[in-house]
Parts: sequence; structure tokens; C-alpha cells
Amino acid sequence: MQKVANLVDEMASATTEQSSGIEEINRAMTQLEEVTQQNAALVEEVAAASRSLDEQAEEMAEMIGKYQVHDVGTTPRLASS
Repeated sequence: MQKVANLVDEMASATTEQSSGIEEINRAMTQLEEVTQQNAALVEEVAAASRSLDEQAEEMAEMIGKYQVHDVGTTPRLASS
């Protein structure tokens, strides 16, 4: 009878350890999910900033394209349209 009681105690102990391990894994998975969502939001922000910079660069190129520089040291003039 003692042998059975010892086995039941060992099983209970192992079950408690497994439960604790599973809880720790669940916490880690929750943290990973949160970080993944934060990263996705940052990727969207970076993509939007990149599009904005691209548009601004195009506008700047158009503005600069309106000027002609003939010699170093001369004042830039608007290009003839």
C-alpha cells in the first residue's frame, strides 16, 4: 500500500510541475503575441513614413527641376517654362 501511495505522490508532484511549466509557456506565448503585434504596428508606421518621404522627395525633385545653374557662383534662376 505504501508503494502505491508513493507513486500517487510522485504523480501529483509531476502533475504540479507540468502545470507550472505550461503556465510559464502560456505567459511566454502571450508576451510573444504582444511583441508581434507591436512589431506589426511599427512596420505599418515605417511603411507610411517611407511613402511620405518618397512623395516629399518627388515634390522636392520637381521644385529643384525648376532651377537652372549655369556657372558655379551664379545665382540660380527659374527655368523657362
